[in-house]
Amino acid sequence: MVFKFKRSVRLSAKRKRGGYRFRNSRLPEPFKALSRDPEIDIFGEFTEEKRKSLLLTRLSLLREGLSSLFSKLRSAIKRRQKPPVPSALLVGAVCASALSVALAAAMSVLLLFGGYGGSYSEVEIPDLITLSESEALATDSDIFEYVIEYRSNPEAKVGSVIAQRPAPSVVRRLYSKDKKITLTLTVNREKEQVTIPKTVGLSLRDASLMLRNEGLQVRVLNEYSSTAPSGTVIYCSRSAGERVDIDEVIVLTASLGKETVYRQVPNLIGLGESDAARRLIANRLLVGKISYAPSSAPLGTVIAQEQAHGSSVAEGTKISLTVSGGTTFAD
Repeated sequence: MVFKFKRSVRLSAKRKRGGYRFRNSRLPEPFKALSRDPEIDIFGEFTEEKRKSLLLTRLSLLREGLSSLFSKLRSAIKRRQKPPVPSALLVGAVCASALSVALAAAMSVLLLFGGYGGSYSEVEIPDLITLSESEALATDSDIFEYVIEYRSNPEAKVGSVIAQRPAPSVVRRLYSKDKKITLTLTVNREKEQVTIPKTVGLSLRDASLMLRNEGLQVRVLNEYSSTAPSGTVIYCSRSAGERVDIDEVIVLTASLGKETVYRQVPNLIGLGESDAARRLIANRLLVGKISYAPSSAPLGTVIAQEQAHGSSVAEGTKISLTVSGGTTFAD
C-alpha cells in the first residue's frame, strides 16, 4: 500500500505484528509519530486507553506538521525572490499543503473510530402489526427500544398494533451491544366519550366554548328567528345528556334575529287619502303622519310622500303623506 503526499515524498507501509510500521526518513513529523506507535493498527481498533487521548494527540501533531510545512514554504519563497515566484506556483503549493493536511486528518479519524469496516450486526425488523401491545413489547426487548403512540381505528381490534416504524423486514445495523434500535408502534385504543351539555338558549360563544372544553369540534350554522334574539343557539345536532365520542363534530344553529324583508314604496301622488292607505297596506307598509297643505290639487288627494316612489324600505315602515287642503286651506 502506497500513500502519495507530495512529488518528493512517498509513504510505504508493511504489515507487521502489532500494527503498521512505516519506513521513510523524509516523512512529515505527524506520520513519523504514527510509525513509532506500536499500538496503531490502521484497519483495526485502538485499545480503550489509547482511544481516549488519541484525537487530541493527532490534532496536536497535525498542527505541528502544518506549521512546519508553511514555514518551509515561506523559506522557499524567500530563497527564490529573484525571479519572483509565479502566483500559480504559490497557489499550487498551498493547495498541496492543504491536501496533505486533509489526508492526515482523514487517516486520524479512521484510526480513531475504527474505519469504515467496524464490526456490526444486521437486524431484520419483525412484523408486529396485529399483535397486542404487551406481546409486541415483549418481542426482542434486549434489541429494540419501543416508543408507543395511540390512535383510534374502529376497524381494528382495541389494544392491537396497527402501524410501526421502521416497517417490517427492513434491515438495520447494530454497532454496539449496549445500544438498541428504536421501534415506534401505533396502538389502537377505544375513543373516549363525553356527555353533551345543554346549549340551546345559550349565547353562541358560551355554547361553543363549553363543547370545545369537552374535546368536541363545533360547526356553526345561522338562520333567522322571529322569537330568539340574535346570537342565541336555537338548535344543537345532539341532545343534552347524550354520550358521544370525543372529537365528534357538533353542529350549532344560531339565530340571526328577525329577518328583515324589504318592500318597494308605491307611487301615492294623486290618490285619495283612503286609496293611498289601502295601497300601502297591500305592499305591507303602514300609513305614517298625515299633514295638510294648501294646493290647487283636488281636495283630499296626496300631493307628497316621505319616501320616493320605487325606493326600498323595510316591511312595516310607516310612510308619511302630505294631502291637499284646497286653495283656501290655512294652517
